[in-house]
Amino acid sequence: MRIGMTVAATGNRPGRLVTVVSESSERNEAEGRQVELKTELGLIFSNLRIGADVAGALELRANSGLGYRGMQLIGAGFIVSPERARDLGLGSFPGLEQHIRPYRNGRDLTASPRGVMVIDLFGLSEQEVRERYPAVFQHVSDNVKPERDQNRRDGYRRNWWIFGEARRSMRPALHGLPRYIATVETTKHRVFQFLEAEVIPDNMLIAIGLDDAAALAIRRGARRASKRAAGTAPQADADADV
Repeated sequence: MRIGMTVAATGNRPGRLVTVVSESSERNEAEGRQVELKTELGLIFSNLRIGADVAGALELRANSGLGYRGMQLIGAGFIVSPERARDLGLGSFPGLEQHIRPYRNGRDLTASPRGVMVIDLFGLSEQEVRERYPAVFQHVSDNVKPERDQNRRDGYRRNWWIFGEARRSMRPALHGLPRYIATVETTKHRVFQFLEAEVIPDNMLIAIGLDDAAALAIRRGARRASKRAAGTAPQADADADV
């Protein structure tokens, strides 16, 4: 007969965990088997193990404000091909490279990148876009505004020339970095990779404002940042973006 026994006592004190590490049947079975026991002292968890209190681990304050969901466009007309981007003035109008940039979504990271770009007019008023980049203004007016005019949210209709969720809080976290860590929000296998700073992440990506490869070696910290972003990132900052 083999038994397991657990004895509990009130209070917070170290426990004693005794486990069988080996047994011998050289003796008569009727007299029982000779066993070797190992004794450990420490805090015993609900799984009857002694070790690091993983479940009680706290988030690092240094990870606060690093992980965010990417941009939610609310308008497919923001996405353009590189050829269309050049037609709109990319490479000809100074400063436009800050507003038409490479774009990546989850499938771009897990399969083959589409090679598309996206028009990001965050920080510009409607009048500024019209005056500085008239071709871009016309494109967005023709391809985004009709869709946004039908949206139920007043902020999306009113600020039709910028992304629905432009992630105002995320931008300072990525500002000045040559690259950042990205992972797909919903995926079978959790994979992290670097994206160049010019790349704009889609809503289905989690962007982590770290450019040091050493951070990828600390997997738990990166996973906590991505989980926190997926659950608590700002969801409705469009109304105050302009």
